[in-house]
Amino acid sequence: MVYLVNCASCHNADPRLPGSVGPPIAGSPRALVEARVLHRSYPPAYVPKRSTHLMRPMPWLAPQIGNLTAYLQAAATGDTADDPR
Repeated sequence: MVYLVNCASCHNADPRLPGSVGPPIAGSPRALVEARVLHRSYPPAYVPKRSTHLMRPMPWLAPQIGNLTAYLQAAATGDTADDPR
């Protein structure tokens, strides 16, 4: 639910697919999720998938970083309850 409410409008309801503004993010590691969601930055040496910088920081999601990361990891393997496959 956290992903659908806060991320899906830009990244797609299915995180394996590109969104209207954001790239596919299924499988994103915790360091990337934390950097992007909390600080609008990237981990050291990370190469962004897109050149846009529209994402805003969402510090209220700090307690949910672990849950978001787990959901994105599960989505990469198709192991989510709402998997459309």
